[in-house]
Amino acid sequence: DPSLGNFRLLNGKNIVYAHGHQDTIDRCFQNFVGATREFVDYGLIAHYHAPKMKDFQGFKIFVNGTMMGTDDYAMGKRLFNTPSQNLIVFDGDTVITHTIEFR
Repeated sequence: DPSLGNFRLLNGKNIVYAHGHQDTIDRCFQNFVGATREFVDYGLIAHYHAPKMKDFQGFKIFVNGTMMGTDDYAMGKRLFNTPSQNLIVFDGDTVITHTIEFR
């Protein structure tokens, strides 16, 4: 699928990323495994404009915030958010996440 990308960490963990507009947070694991035909350890998407993280079945999905916060599309759906980005540090099997908000 040309809308997906993936890479492996030095510890062998598989990361798949996508914009996220074709995925829901609950279906990313199934969609990513189906597309890559490999087990996926971490997923990265951004489409939802709000930082989130979900962990299930040994898979973690990280949803990034947006630098611009609420845009016209989000405003039309009454989705309001502070501009933010996620910092994710992978250190062996430890994952450290921090959401940086821009005010």
